[in-house]
Amino acid sequence: MGPIPSWFARVLYYICRNVTINFGVQVLRVRSCVAGSHAAQVLKDGDLVLAVNSQPVTSYGHVESIVAACSLAAQLSPHQPGQPPVPDTDSNAASTMLAELQCGKCNNSQPAEGKMEQLYGAGDLSSTSQQQGHSPMLIKAARPASSELGCSAPLVESQQNAAAMPRVSVTICRGSAVEEVEVQLGSEDGLGTCRLIHWCGAMFQAPHRPVRELGFAPEQAGVYVSRWHHGSPAHRYSLYALHWLTELNGQPVPDLDTFVAMIRSLPDKSFARLKLCQLETTKTKVLSIKLDLRYWPTCELRLDPVSATWTRSVLSSQATHSCL
Repeated sequence: MGPIPSWFARVLYYICRNVTINFGVQVLRVRSCVAGSHAAQVLKDGDLVLAVNSQPVTSYGHVESIVAACSLAAQLSPHQPGQPPVPDTDSNAASTMLAELQCGKCNNSQPAEGKMEQLYGAGDLSSTSQQQGHSPMLIKAARPASSELGCSAPLVESQQNAAAMPRVSVTICRGSAVEEVEVQLGSEDGLGTCRLIHWCGAMFQAPHRPVRELGFAPEQAGVYVSRWHHGSPAHRYSLYALHWLTELNGQPVPDLDTFVAMIRSLPDKSFARLKLCQLETTKTKVLSIKLDLRYWPTCELRLDPVSATWTRSVLSSQATHSCL
């Protein structure tokens, strides 16, 4: 029968031992992976998740507890050169919390975040972890101290941030074989979109997480069209939402900063050639659009995560006070 029945026997045994747990039990299946993440490189749609770090998992709560324990263990481990040391505060309590998280006791009493709050105190969990130079998963992100911190970071930046995160071993059933793969954890700031560029009546931004969760992203996936306005040049020249902007006038557009630098040099009434990739069909198309900076000026909206206020600034020099 091979190794598959033995693994499923372990999962069924685990279910029978935990029938009193107040959440559902089932076998987890990979539905999709976030585009640009490490999981998208090693996992496939349809994979059955049998265990994480050699511990059988039958619910999302199991996975959250194991990941939280892995993040906590990374914090408690001796610091690496170039990283700030972890303060030695109540190491016995930390070891106890880690043991409870690893054995899944936090599922029965309180969530993993509650355990983390007991360990670090009632203050802001993520601010403590940020002071220690870590960004553990499953801990709510605090408001950054500066509005310059990124929101909806591009895929390349997200991959660089994830490089410092720990890895977990995932046992999966793929086809007729049981495999074990290592998945590197990722980090999310939880702030969402905090920067928008209005150009030619269309709204450009970094692709937010719901878009990346669909599992597809082109090679240049740093600028995403999320909205357009009726009567604008975008409407007139068929620049609609649900598209990635991959090239502008033949030049690649990897992120919003590059996009802003390109459009600043475009004069009013000039034409620009755009190469787009559609979200649903993944097909590419090329179109030209004529700028109308008098009635549709280029503007930037930024969110200050500290004060939770948006700031609007005009980027195009052709804009007049009457159209603002």
